[in-house]
Order: sequence, then C-alpha cells, then structure tokens
Amino acid sequence: KVYEEMRRLMAGRVDFNTLIDRASFSFTNQMRNDIYAAFAGINAATAGLSETYVKTGSWDAETLMDIIAHIEASTGKTPTVLGTKKALRKIQDATQSDEAKSDLYNIGFYGKFYGTPLVSVKQIHKTNSDEFLLPDDKLWIIASEDKPVKCVNEGEGMLIQRESLENADLTQEWAWYQAYGCGVICNEKMGIYTIEG
Repeated sequence: KVYEEMRRLMAGRVDFNTLIDRASFSFTNQMRNDIYAAFAGINAATAGLSETYVKTGSWDAETLMDIIAHIEASTGKTPTVLGTKKALRKIQDATQSDEAKSDLYNIGFYGKFYGTPLVSVKQIHKTNSDEFLLPDDKLWIIASEDKPVKCVNEGEGMLIQRESLENADLTQEWAWYQAYGCGVICNEKMGIYTIEG
C-alpha cells in the first residue's frame, strides 16, 4: 500500500507511478523471500526422511554417491544436487578432467558429480539485513522433476485505489491485496547432506 499528499503530486515533486512500482517490487520481493525461506527450512523432520537420506559430516564423495544411489533406487529418476555456489564448491574429486577444471573456472563449481548434475541456487539476503538466507554448508539432492517448495496464489489479487478528493487529508492511495501461501511438500524421496568444515 502506498499513498501521497495531493499537493506534492500536483507540484510534480512525487511520481505516483514510481511509488506503485516500488510497492509491486516489495510484494514480489516478499514472495521470493518466503519461497527461499521455505527452501532453506527443508530438513529431515519436514521432509520425513530417514538417516539413509540425511547425512552430516566432513566432505566424503562416497556419502554423496550413496545418497544419490538411494534416491535413484527409490524414485527411478536421475537426481540433481542443489546448493549455493559456496556449498557446491565443497564437492571435490581427486581426479579432475579438463572439462571439470573448465567448469570450476567458468561457473565456480564442478558442473557434474560423477554424472549427476550440480545446480546452483542464487543466494539472497534476509529481509532488511546483510545476512545470507540459505545455508552455505547444505546440499539438497532431489529427483530431477520434483519441486519440494510449492507456492500457491489463493485467487485473484485485488486493487483498491482512492483518489485524493475521497480522503479527508487529501492523500491519494493505491493498495494491492493478494493472498498466497508457500510450503514444503515432498512428492518423492530427497536427500540432505550437510558438509561440516
């Protein structure tokens, strides 16, 4: 919701369209933050995962390979490993091909781990802070077609605009109302590997 005094609008000191653009950006940004927060909040309890799919410890290639194999066996699909760039950088291998070195140089992490695609999730800040929202020590291993975070719009949005002569204080208002919900719903088995150190 935004509003401004009529005398400032009439004097050309404020562009009301700019205020509306800022309100739209804020709404979109809040929805994006809610989606990221839901994704960052995926853990063993919310996903209903057993110890087979949830591992914590120092980097070990065999551990990640086991999680990938279990997901392939339970879903029949090729998994994808998701994480921030910093988290994906923790995936290391003793032998590096020229293509792997090129991936490291060009995108900042290896593009694949023994044939399994690695996909970077962009890091964002928590609202009104310089603190990162996503953990940089966590890898999520999901079946390639599964989307664990669902975001649903509850009907159409509603726009309410009041002209300045309708208000006693001569302010012009613009308000947008939209109900939506974000949550974690895992359709298939997924893995979580927290790399310490």
